[in-house]
Amino acid sequence: MDIDKALQENGLIGVIYSKSDAGEYTIQIFENGKHVSLEGSPNDKKRFASLHAAKLALKSHGVNKAYMALDNVYDEFGHLDFEDHQSSNKSRHDYMPISLD
Repeated sequence: MDIDKALQENGLIGVIYSKSDAGEYTIQIFENGKHVSLEGSPNDKKRFASLHAAKLALKSHGVNKAYMALDNVYDEFGHLDFEDHQSSNKSRHDYMPISLD
C-alpha cells in the first residue's frame, strides 16, 4: 500500500501503529498529507491498550478512513538501510486499510 499517496486524500485520515512487542497502539491523524496535532484537544490521548480504543479515538476526532501500520517483519534485525528509515515510514511499516466500525 502506498501510504504517502493515501495520506494526500481529502479529509481526515487516521493511522494506528501497532508495535508487536509493546502491547499498545498509538494513533496519528493527517489532513491533506499534513500531520494534525492532537495536543490541547479534549481527546489528546495518543496511546491505547486495545485496537478498539484506538479506533474509537480516531472516530471521536472525525476520522472516517484509517490504516493500520504494522511492524515490517523484514526489518526485524535492522537490515534496511538507515537512509531508507529517515526518508519514509514505508520501510518501517506495512500499511493495511481498516474499518473503524
